[in-house]
Amino acid sequence: MDKSTVYDEFKGYNCYPLGTGEEMIRARMVELFDKIIKKNETCLVKARDKGMEKLMSRILAVKARMERMRKEMTHVEPNVEYKFEPLSPSDEEMLKEIDGKMEEIIQQTIDAIEPLTCMETDMHISDRFAMMDSSLREIENLCHRRMAIFKKLRVYG
Repeated sequence: MDKSTVYDEFKGYNCYPLGTGEEMIRARMVELFDKIIKKNETCLVKARDKGMEKLMSRILAVKARMERMRKEMTHVEPNVEYKFEPLSPSDEEMLKEIDGKMEEIIQQTIDAIEPLTCMETDMHISDRFAMMDSSLREIENLCHRRMAIFKKLRVYG
C-alpha cells in the first residue's frame, strides 16, 4: 500500500474551522475514490466493446453503488454551521481512525483492481469485483460513522 497522503499538510481538525477541515479531508477521500471509479469505467468500456455481458453486469452493479457513494461523499448540507468549540480529543481521535481506515480500504481496492486488464481472461476477476463490492460496503459504513460525528457538532437554527 502507498504511504498515507490524506493528512499531508493537514494540521488537524482543530486547526481549521470545523467545516473547512471536514471539507478538506472529504475532498481528498473523494479524489482517491475517483481512481476506483475511473478504473471501473475503463473496465466497463472494454467489456461493452467486447460484448462481455456477464462481466458488464458485474461492473454495472459496482458502478451503481460507487455513483451512489460518491454522491453521498460529496454531498454537503446547505447552510450548515458548526459549533465554535474545538473537537473533543476523543472525537478527533475517532475521526483520525475512521479517515485512516477509509483511506486504507480505498487504497487496497485501488491496488487490487489496478492491475486488471478488465477481460474475462483475468484470473479471479469475479473475486476482485466481489472484494470491491465488500470494500465499498466498508467504505460506506465508515462514511456514515464519520458523518455521524460531524452531525452532532452542527448548530441548527
